Amino acid sequence: MAEPSTKDFEGLRNLLEGTAVQPSFRDLSRRRLQRTQMSALAAVAAGLALVMTGALLAPRPATRVAPVDPVPSSTAVPGGDSFWSPPIAPVGVGSTVVALADACDPACAARRGETRRVLIASDDAGRTWRIQSPPTWSLSDATLIADDRDLWMWFPTMGQVAYSSNAGGTWTVADGGPTGGSESRVWAGDGVLWVDATDGLYRFDRARDTRRASRPAAGEIMLIVPIDADHALAAVTASPPNGQLLNIDWYVTADRGASWIAVVSPCTASPVPQPYRVAGTRAPDGSLWVACSGLPHDLRSRNVVMVSTDQGLSWRATADAEEFGVVTHITAFSATEAWRWGDRTSVYRTEDATQWTDVGITTEPPGFVLPLVGGTAVTNDRNGLGVRVLVTNDGGRTWQSYPITMP
Repeated sequence: MAEPSTKDFEGLRNLLEGTAVQPSFRDLSRRRLQRTQMSALAAVAAGLALVMTGALLAPRPATRVAPVDPVPSSTAVPGGDSFWSPPIAPVGVGSTVVALADACDPACAARRGETRRVLIASDDAGRTWRIQSPPTWSLSDATLIADDRDLWMWFPTMGQVAYSSNAGGTWTVADGGPTGGSESRVWAGDGVLWVDATDGLYRFDRARDTRRASRPAAGEIMLIVPIDADHALAAVTASPPNGQLLNIDWYVTADRGASWIAVVSPCTASPVPQPYRVAGTRAPDGSLWVACSGLPHDLRSRNVVMVSTDQGLSWRATADAEEFGVVTHITAFSATEAWRWGDRTSVYRTEDATQWTDVGITTEPPGFVLPLVGGTAVTNDRNGLGVRVLVTNDGGRTWQSYPITMP
């Protein structure tokens, strides 16, 4: 299949976005400067300018309706009989990549209608995609979350949660649900989903058990790391007194969120004992990873990643992370293997929970980084022609660019 070029979508771009190429007046301006002594021609040019100004300011016909959520024509991807957006917010479930995407068939494009959001999956690190079966609800505001066991889908508008044990092939709806909201935050691990919703903190598990949990403390919940079915670790911000730095307090629950007790911060034994920001995750083997990032100064920030192999009772520091930016994401596959990155930073990987190696990828937006099992990872290729992905199968030592093929 020939790779799409920018020219392939010029017609679609004009159709979807309704753009019109405006005439250039560069030549007219040059001639007008050269003939400044010719008052008659100057009058004609002035009249023409008035006509064009009136045309540009004239209102568009009232019957023309702007498209709702159109497929961005500059990044449209052909597939089947439709044009597709690139994959949206992909997540990894084992070796499978699952994402949302917007599709617009020729009839949709012709009538400038709404796109349809669908669930898609890829078994070859984002190169080719197939359509999956989503829950029966609209996917317009759906959020995908994955852990080492399940794929979760959170619908903030309806306050509903569904989970899938086969990468989106079939879904089970969790009983009950919280009141959603745009500020809701979610965390998943070991078959458990935590939702910090508008009306409180909730916990979901695969037994279709929805439990209203108590909040660890007053303040914003920055992070919840599920440890197992009963235990979880939480980081909560405390209001800083007298303009001091924001405090982050840590809590643990042993009864599925019914109660919480204060614990020593994982960052206490690190070079960043009072972090400005934290991130964390649980690996499939039960090990816990927490990143502690200090307050940035001149774009520099002290970062360190801590590891625990005893459910958070003790922590060990890995080598210092990069000094630019803060660590915002960690994906761990064991007590020794993990990937980490942040906003506008390089992506790093460790195989011994000590030294980190720069894999040569920078998270300049727009983009995503998605580590998978077995040293495989995928990210979007911003330098390639068309919509492509970069894939590594050797832990980031080498990367190969591939075009995306949609369903």
